[in-house]
Amino acid sequence: MRKKITKPNTSREKVKVICAMMDKHLSDTELSILSELIEMSENNNITLSVQITKQIRRTLSITSSLCNTGISRLQEKGVITKTGK
Repeated sequence: MRKKITKPNTSREKVKVICAMMDKHLSDTELSILSELIEMSENNNITLSVQITKQIRRTLSITSSLCNTGISRLQEKGVITKTGK
């Protein structure tokens, strides 16, 4: 039997503090999505492919609708920027 080890998502707490300092009020879902995006990004950029959003949904156990809504709200609040489609 193999043991599964998962690392704690420490960026979630950091994201929470930074958003509070920026006076950005995010829901728990938005905080979780943003935290996952930060964990997955390289050089502060990430391409939101189908595989990335599936991985976020799987990690957070959320629906595709909730994930898409969370990403849209993060963009509307100015927390993330999106280029392209």
